[in-house]
Amino acid sequence: MTKKKLKGLGLYIGTGLGFKSPLTAVSDELENLDVQMNNYNTLPGLGLHKLNDIFMKIWLITWRHPLIFDIGYFFAEEIKLTKKFTEIILYAIFRKHVLKLIKKENPDFIFSTFFFATYLFSRVVKKYKLNISVYGYNSEVVFAP
Repeated sequence: MTKKKLKGLGLYIGTGLGFKSPLTAVSDELENLDVQMNNYNTLPGLGLHKLNDIFMKIWLITWRHPLIFDIGYFFAEEIKLTKKFTEIILYAIFRKHVLKLIKKENPDFIFSTFFFATYLFSRVVKKYKLNISVYGYNSEVVFAP
């Protein structure tokens, strides 16, 4: 009897190598252990290419102007009502895309280096009682839930 090969879904965000490099390192080691890894830049992987383009433009602006990042961070982290509202809206927008990718890939586990993808996929897996483990690596030490 042949043992089923484990299959993992890897997620990162394409704002720099700080998210992709850890995922690549973990994926390479898992593949050395005969685990199949399929890695995605989260937004394009969800089929949201235009949203990814917008996100990348915003990211470049905040990178060049730290005050804008600080203001965004304040609203996202310090004002809990804004954070909760954002979570509700973003979950509603992304949920069906997440389910579609999970159905396409049919992973045994999910490994994410992007905090929002970890949160989003964990929430979907829990809500729909999917038998998939979700693991996150926090490569973003400044801004993470």
